[in-house]
Amino acid sequence: MIRRIVLLGVVLPAVTAVTGLFGIATPAAAAGGGDVVIQCTAYLPHWPSAGEEGICDGPAGGGIVAGTVVVDCRVNFCSFTSRFGYGNPCPTTSVPLVPPVGSADGVFSITDGIDTIDGAFSWERIGAVASISLVVTSVDGLAASGDGVGAGTFIPTNGPGTCAAPMNSQTAVVVAHATFATITP
Repeated sequence: MIRRIVLLGVVLPAVTAVTGLFGIATPAAAAGGGDVVIQCTAYLPHWPSAGEEGICDGPAGGGIVAGTVVVDCRVNFCSFTSRFGYGNPCPTTSVPLVPPVGSADGVFSITDGIDTIDGAFSWERIGAVASISLVVTSVDGLAASGDGVGAGTFIPTNGPGTCAAPMNSQTAVVVAHATFATITP
Protein backbone atom coordinates (compact mmCIF):
# COMPACT_ATOMS: atom_id res chain seq x y z
CA MET A 1 0.00 0.00 0.00
CA ILE A 2 2.78 2.44 0.89
CA ARG A 3 4.60 1.68 -2.38
CA ARG A 4 1.42 2.41 -4.35
CA ILE A 5 0.85 5.73 -2.58
CA VAL A 6 4.48 6.76 -3.06
CA LEU A 7 4.38 5.73 -6.72
CA LEU A 8 1.13 7.65 -7.22
CA GLY A 9 2.59 10.65 -5.43
CA VAL A 10 5.73 10.66 -7.55
CA VAL A 11 4.98 9.18 -10.98
CA LEU A 12 1.64 10.74 -11.93
CA PRO A 13 2.55 14.34 -10.99
CA ALA A 14 5.94 13.88 -12.70
CA VAL A 15 4.34 12.58 -15.91
CA THR A 16 1.76 15.39 -15.79
CA ALA A 17 4.58 17.93 -15.32
CA VAL A 18 6.51 16.46 -18.26
CA THR A 19 3.47 16.66 -20.56
CA GLY A 20 3.02 20.29 -19.48
CA LEU A 21 6.72 20.96 -20.11
CA PHE A 22 6.37 19.77 -23.70
CA GLY A 23 3.35 22.00 -24.30
CA ILE A 24 0.64 19.35 -24.32
CA ALA A 25 -2.48 21.32 -23.54
CA THR A 26 -6.20 20.80 -23.44
CA PRO A 27 -7.74 22.29 -26.59
CA ALA A 28 -10.45 24.97 -26.52
CA ALA A 29 -14.02 23.76 -26.01
CA ALA A 30 -14.92 24.06 -29.71
CA ALA A 31 -11.96 21.96 -30.89
CA GLY A 32 -12.81 18.60 -29.29
CA GLY A 33 -9.98 16.31 -28.23
CA GLY A 34 -7.38 16.37 -25.51
CA ASP A 35 -4.65 14.60 -23.60
CA VAL A 36 -4.87 12.41 -20.55
CA VAL A 37 -2.29 10.65 -18.37
CA ILE A 38 -3.47 7.69 -16.32
CA GLN A 39 -1.91 5.59 -13.61
CA CYS A 40 -3.87 2.54 -12.65
CA THR A 41 -3.28 -0.67 -10.78
CA ALA A 42 -4.02 -3.74 -12.89
CA TYR A 43 -5.45 -6.84 -11.22
CA LEU A 44 -4.98 -10.01 -13.28
CA PRO A 45 -6.31 -13.34 -11.93
CA HIS A 46 -3.48 -15.29 -13.62
CA TRP A 47 -0.43 -14.01 -15.46
CA PRO A 48 0.71 -15.00 -17.95
CA SER A 49 -2.46 -16.40 -19.42
CA ALA A 50 -3.73 -17.25 -22.87
CA GLY A 51 -7.02 -15.50 -22.08
CA GLU A 52 -8.43 -13.95 -18.89
CA GLU A 53 -10.26 -10.82 -17.77
CA GLY A 54 -8.76 -8.07 -15.64
CA ILE A 55 -9.38 -4.58 -14.30
CA CYS A 56 -7.26 -1.45 -13.97
CA ASP A 57 -8.46 1.51 -11.90
CA GLY A 58 -6.76 4.70 -10.76
CA PRO A 59 -6.38 8.45 -11.23
CA ALA A 60 -6.12 10.42 -14.47
CA GLY A 61 -4.67 13.85 -15.17
CA GLY A 62 -5.08 16.19 -18.16
CA GLY A 63 -8.27 17.11 -19.92
CA ILE A 64 -10.66 15.98 -22.64
CA VAL A 65 -13.08 18.22 -24.55
CA ALA A 66 -16.15 16.99 -26.47
CA GLY A 67 -18.25 19.87 -27.79
CA THR A 68 -19.33 21.83 -24.71
CA VAL A 69 -18.37 19.02 -22.30
CA VAL A 70 -14.98 19.34 -20.59
CA VAL A 71 -13.69 16.46 -18.47
CA ASP A 72 -11.13 18.51 -16.59
CA CYS A 73 -8.47 16.52 -14.73
CA ARG A 74 -5.84 19.28 -14.59
CA VAL A 75 -6.37 20.58 -11.04
CA ASN A 76 -8.08 17.60 -9.41
CA PHE A 77 -7.37 14.12 -10.69
CA CYS A 78 -10.19 12.31 -12.45
CA SER A 79 -11.21 8.70 -11.92
CA PHE A 80 -10.15 6.14 -14.54
CA THR A 81 -11.64 2.64 -14.70
CA SER A 82 -11.18 -0.15 -17.24
CA ARG A 83 -12.25 -3.75 -17.76
CA PHE A 84 -10.54 -5.92 -20.35
CA GLY A 85 -9.70 -9.33 -21.70
CA TYR A 86 -6.00 -10.09 -22.01
CA GLY A 87 -3.64 -12.68 -23.41
CA ASN A 88 0.09 -13.23 -23.08
CA PRO A 89 1.29 -16.13 -25.23
CA CYS A 90 4.22 -18.08 -23.91
CA PRO A 91 6.92 -19.44 -26.20
CA THR A 92 7.39 -23.19 -26.03
CA THR A 93 10.31 -23.35 -23.63
CA SER A 94 11.11 -24.50 -20.13
CA VAL A 95 13.01 -21.27 -19.42
CA PRO A 96 11.14 -19.25 -16.75
CA LEU A 97 10.74 -16.10 -18.81
CA VAL A 98 8.18 -13.31 -18.67
CA PRO A 99 6.09 -13.41 -21.86
CA PRO A 100 7.73 -10.99 -24.30
CA VAL A 101 4.44 -9.82 -25.85
CA GLY A 102 0.82 -9.42 -24.79
CA SER A 103 -2.46 -7.85 -25.78
CA ALA A 104 -5.63 -6.55 -24.18
CA ASP A 105 -8.99 -5.28 -25.43
CA GLY A 106 -11.63 -3.67 -23.28
CA VAL A 107 -13.60 -0.64 -22.18
CA PHE A 108 -12.67 2.45 -20.18
CA SER A 109 -14.32 5.36 -18.41
CA ILE A 110 -12.84 8.70 -17.32
CA THR A 111 -14.87 11.02 -15.09
CA ASP A 112 -14.26 14.25 -13.22
CA GLY A 113 -17.35 13.60 -11.08
CA ILE A 114 -19.53 15.76 -13.33
CA ASP A 115 -18.88 14.62 -16.90
CA THR A 116 -17.83 11.21 -18.22
CA ILE A 117 -16.09 9.95 -21.35
CA ASP A 118 -16.56 6.22 -22.14
CA GLY A 119 -14.84 4.18 -24.80
CA ALA A 120 -13.03 1.07 -25.92
CA PHE A 121 -9.31 0.36 -26.23
CA SER A 122 -6.83 -2.10 -27.68
CA TRP A 123 -3.35 -2.61 -26.16
CA GLU A 124 -0.34 -4.32 -27.78
CA ARG A 125 2.62 -4.86 -25.44
CA ILE A 126 6.23 -5.66 -26.32
CA GLY A 127 8.34 -6.04 -23.19
CA ALA A 128 7.18 -3.42 -20.67
CA VAL A 129 5.95 -0.92 -23.30
CA ALA A 130 2.58 -0.92 -25.07
CA SER A 131 0.92 0.96 -27.91
CA ILE A 132 -2.73 1.82 -27.30
CA SER A 133 -5.61 2.55 -29.70
CA LEU A 134 -8.75 4.17 -28.26
CA VAL A 135 -12.27 4.87 -29.50
CA VAL A 136 -14.71 7.18 -27.70
CA THR A 137 -18.23 5.69 -27.61
CA SER A 138 -20.15 8.11 -25.38
CA VAL A 139 -20.00 11.43 -23.58
CA ASP A 140 -22.24 11.71 -20.52
CA GLY A 141 -24.16 8.63 -21.68
CA LEU A 142 -24.91 10.04 -25.17
CA ALA A 143 -23.42 8.48 -28.31
CA ALA A 144 -20.16 10.09 -29.40
CA SER A 145 -17.22 9.29 -31.64
CA GLY A 146 -13.53 9.98 -31.56
CA ASP A 147 -10.22 8.23 -31.88
CA GLY A 148 -7.11 8.36 -29.76
CA VAL A 149 -3.66 6.85 -29.56
CA GLY A 150 -1.33 6.35 -26.67
CA ALA A 151 1.62 4.59 -25.14
CA GLY A 152 1.94 2.91 -21.78
CA THR A 153 4.12 0.85 -19.50
CA PHE A 154 3.28 -2.35 -17.62
CA ILE A 155 5.30 -2.82 -14.40
CA PRO A 156 4.50 -5.92 -12.28
CA THR A 157 4.32 -5.11 -8.56
CA ASN A 158 4.40 -8.71 -7.38
CA GLY A 159 6.03 -11.72 -8.98
CA PRO A 160 6.05 -11.41 -11.91
CA GLY A 161 4.59 -14.62 -13.17
CA THR A 162 6.61 -16.41 -15.82
CA CYS A 163 5.77 -18.89 -18.54
CA ALA A 164 7.17 -21.71 -16.39
CA ALA A 165 5.54 -20.45 -13.16
CA PRO A 166 2.37 -18.36 -13.75
CA MET A 167 1.39 -15.97 -10.97
CA ASN A 168 -2.04 -16.03 -9.35
CA SER A 169 -3.36 -12.56 -8.46
CA GLN A 170 -0.76 -10.67 -10.49
CA THR A 171 -0.79 -6.91 -9.93
CA ALA A 172 0.96 -4.26 -12.01
CA VAL A 173 1.17 -0.50 -12.28
CA VAL A 174 0.15 0.84 -15.67
CA VAL A 175 1.15 4.39 -16.59
CA ALA A 176 -0.09 5.65 -19.95
CA HIS A 177 -0.51 8.84 -21.95
CA ALA A 178 -3.23 9.13 -24.60
CA THR A 179 -4.09 11.86 -27.09
CA PHE A 180 -7.54 12.27 -28.61
CA ALA A 181 -7.35 14.21 -31.89
CA THR A 182 -11.09 14.84 -32.16
CA ILE A 183 -14.20 13.90 -30.23
CA THR A 184 -17.66 14.54 -31.65
CA PRO A 185 -20.59 14.37 -29.23
